[in-house]
Amino acid sequence: MKKNILLLFLLINGTFIYNKSFLKTISYDNYTYDNYTSNNYTSDNYTSDNLSQNGEIIYQNENNSFPSLDFMIDPDNYLDNVLQYKPFKSRLTYYFSNLLENFGNNQVGTCEYVAIGEVLTYFDTFFNDDIVPETYDVISEANSTDEALENSPGSKFEILDNSTTKKYREELNRTKNNNLHSLLVHQNTSFGANAYDDQDIIKNFLSDNLKNSFIFLVLEANSSLSISEKNETLQNYARKLIQRGVPPIMSIAKVDGNGKMYDFHAVVAYDYDDNGELYMHTGWKIPNNHLKLEQISDEGYDVMHTMSIIIPVLPHSHSNNYKIYYDNGEQFYYFCPCGTTIGHTHEFTYQKYDSAQHIQTCIHCHEVQYRNHIYLSERATCICGEKNYLDRPPIIIGPGILNKEEEVTS
Repeated sequence: MKKNILLLFLLINGTFIYNKSFLKTISYDNYTYDNYTSNNYTSDNYTSDNLSQNGEIIYQNENNSFPSLDFMIDPDNYLDNVLQYKPFKSRLTYYFSNLLENFGNNQVGTCEYVAIGEVLTYFDTFFNDDIVPETYDVISEANSTDEALENSPGSKFEILDNSTTKKYREELNRTKNNNLHSLLVHQNTSFGANAYDDQDIIKNFLSDNLKNSFIFLVLEANSSLSISEKNETLQNYARKLIQRGVPPIMSIAKVDGNGKMYDFHAVVAYDYDDNGELYMHTGWKIPNNHLKLEQISDEGYDVMHTMSIIIPVLPHSHSNNYKIYYDNGEQFYYFCPCGTTIGHTHEFTYQKYDSAQHIQTCIHCHEVQYRNHIYLSERATCICGEKNYLDRPPIIIGPGILNKEEEVTS
């Protein structure tokens, strides 16, 4: 199967390298699948005809719109000035710290699909609500915004019969119309996917109009590096993405006494501490999913060997994944994390901000807006109580501005 994935590797002194034998290792969650043997990753797949070299960098790039060298050489500049991503680490951390219930069930080694589902539902909630169809959304419902934010929306967790491979596939087919994890696995031939499959898995899922709205990149640590060097190299790139609110999928493993990797797993990195160490969501239903590498499982994991980067490049579309009830549950509205409420008529209280503006706050959803004073006649009083001391002619200044940082032009 041809891999239409964007691959990019640095040579030894750049800490990344293309390594054919490394690609053959595919035993995820202790399951090994025949379709990922050396027959699929032979040297014929990666000849000099489809690999490019530029100085210290060897890469395969079938997405010509993505300048891989620009990203690798100066990721800060590319993320900030080309993609114009902003520092959204806090919302990324909050979402995954509270993603306790609503994600796919990692059965029969489907951890890569679980991680992909988590990343897609995060993007669906914070970036564009068209990414995941509504039928697959599991929304967060509560009596206040704060309460809703403490239970992140996502997708359905469902225990399927996996007594045999045939039975599990039947279960996937039965549940694929309302279970995101089931659909992702059902659409693909293997349970044991890895980072190099992410682009195909996601494109198989996306609607036609969104298939070209994502950037895909896979980084793999040079197998000759020490464990600590591999971890630090991948963490350096991961932190830059997390700072901009983009969660990379990390392929991790344990290492035995002979230096051989085993017990492979896929996790989502979404936070880091002052020492630069990553915190990850394991894709398991456990009380705490804010864990460092050595805290994952009783024995801990040792190494991060590959990183899958998935970056949406599409305009914001308001999300209805947070549903807030008020009036004793008789009414509700939807809250988008951008601060917009949907399906709700505001009832405001007003407070003077300065001589040009006032603050209006909804008594139900607590949305805060900054608006210019409105005077209906000379020497009139604005609804917030501010008097028109300037004796301006009768005017209505509107619709006002959204942020106090913006210049008042009226």
